[in-house]
Amino acid sequence: MARLEEEKLKRVRSILRESGVREVYAKPIVEYLAGLSEFVEVKGALLYGSVARGKAMYRKSDVDLIVVSDDFERPYGEIFSMRRRFRGGLPGIVEALWVSPRELESMFRGFTGFVLDAVYEGVVLLDDNGFIQQLRRRLVNALMEGRAERHKRFWRIPIREVGERVTVEL
Repeated sequence: MARLEEEKLKRVRSILRESGVREVYAKPIVEYLAGLSEFVEVKGALLYGSVARGKAMYRKSDVDLIVVSDDFERPYGEIFSMRRRFRGGLPGIVEALWVSPRELESMFRGFTGFVLDAVYEGVVLLDDNGFIQQLRRRLVNALMEGRAERHKRFWRIPIREVGERVTVEL
């Protein structure tokens, strides 16, 4: 498996710097992505949570990442085994959700709150095919058109009448 190109890692470092992510968090993020890329082809990475929002507390906050790879399109047992094999060589401060593009799309369309938060306010570190940015545009459009609402830290589908059957296309 090819490692993440140095040019992409430089871009990740630059995005982290521009986003105000402190070096104590930026360094393990870059190390994590570089290390994981030795085993899978990383197509996307989305930083979310307190580090992305600039609210991290030193030595108390972990780093939340969503990592997207076609290589994660495997049965859960294989992913679990892969995690156990790779975990020792990757920075422990990073808590990453490994998903395939199909799984991320499914979580997004299923109105999974933390995924919507991540897409909406997270820092896109890698996005080889523009998939994460496309999700963000779809979510922003749904908000602007009133098909979804965000209230502080939760999401809702607007219902105009009691008993109304609603489907939302994000």
